[in-house]
Amino acid sequence: MLYHLLAPLAKQHIFFNLFNYLTFRAAGAVVTALLLAFLCGPPFIRRLRERNVGQVIRAEGPAHTRSGHADHGRADHHFGDRRADAVVGAAR
Repeated sequence: MLYHLLAPLAKQHIFFNLFNYLTFRAAGAVVTALLLAFLCGPPFIRRLRERNVGQVIRAEGPAHTRSGHADHGRADHHFGDRRADAVVGAAR
């Protein structure tokens, strides 16, 4: 919509010529979307929490996919205790 309003003004002012470039318009769309998300997102989430809108998380399913797993998020779970010991030993 802004393109149709501002692109014809390129004949009077060189600045408005930027609206003829697709990359400039795409960057403007990204910036606009981010601003809307940052400004409207927190109040929207707050209203959803006030109205108790949410999801039910089932306890079914494989044990390794649950977030309550004992090793969830630990680096030594993926790399083994030897690598963690080597890093700690090197720092001493």
